[in-house]
Amino acid sequence: KYTIRLPTNAVLQQRIGWLLKRPVGRPPHEVRRYYASFRYQAGSWIKPRRVVAKVEWHPGRIKFFCFFLFTKRSLASLISKFFPCHPF
Repeated sequence: KYTIRLPTNAVLQQRIGWLLKRPVGRPPHEVRRYYASFRYQAGSWIKPRRVVAKVEWHPGRIKFFCFFLFTKRSLASLISKFFPCHPF
């Protein structure tokens, strides 16, 4: 099984656009983390692959932190292996 980080691009961000909108309500006092999983095929790939996105909204920050991984791992396995301290 593999997990590789993808550079962010407009197509990937468009796929998770609903996660990139600032959360409604008062700003939280803790980091909010959101995950999404979807199929994506880059121009040079032979077939679509599974991509997992992680979006974090930090207290006091206006902008989000986001990154993408393509993997064969399940979402729960991926989170427990790479983000053990972060509940999902």
